[in-house]
Amino acid sequence: MGTLVKYNRKTVTVVTDNGQRWNISPHLLSPVKDAGTAEPQRPTGKKKKRLR
Repeated sequence: MGTLVKYNRKTVTVVTDNGQRWNISPHLLSPVKDAGTAEPQRPTGKKKKRLR
């Protein structure tokens, strides 16, 4: 995992948390959910009301 710092058509530059720099093809990337959350949120089954 890392942070995308440069995006080109053929290569993407990603910097990891420990400072490594990787140039890879964009089709090899996939999005991740927030890795910092401690617990996944569970659906409550309640619908939110729309305010007007």
